Amino acid sequence: MSLKSIQKPAGQLQILVYLYINEKAPDKFIRHRIGLNPKTAASALTNLVNLKLIRELSNENYKLTKKGKQVAEHLDRIEELMPE
Repeated sequence: MSLKSIQKPAGQLQILVYLYINEKAPDKFIRHRIGLNPKTAASALTNLVNLKLIRELSNENYKLTKKGKQVAEHLDRIEELMPE
């Protein structure tokens, strides 16, 4: 997996950090909180599942995998270092 694989579609990086902070969330809530349209959100979530960074729970909730948590931890640290 390369960094390019999580740059597009839009929102994937934000989804990873959001799930890192919130542990799990339904797709509609993720979409709303990050500000993605339904098509972009669905594409981003599907790609993250295919990359095995998140998994879908039984009731349309998503959660980070172990690998996804490791990636999200680094992204969260980068976000903390970035100036506002």
